[in-house]
Amino acid sequence: MTSPNQLNHHSNAPISDRRPLIDLNTAAEHELAALTSVGPARIQALVHRRPFRSWDDVARVPGISPIIIARLKRSGAELLS
Repeated sequence: MTSPNQLNHHSNAPISDRRPLIDLNTAAEHELAALTSVGPARIQALVHRRPFRSWDDVARVPGISPIIIARLKRSGAELLS
């Protein structure tokens, strides 16, 4: 059985509005580059600080503010692994 935490939070969106989920713990750098508000410096910081167990861990990454976290989530970022 699938838990609510495993469901794609975009599942209620129209198919054309769904974005693929990008796991911050396992995504390649080119996949992270597809996220909103993530440039080369933030990508390197995210990769260097892996693994993330919570969004609080992500918030401790230099250059990642609560606003950036909200943008990441809206653009498909997840903590799946």
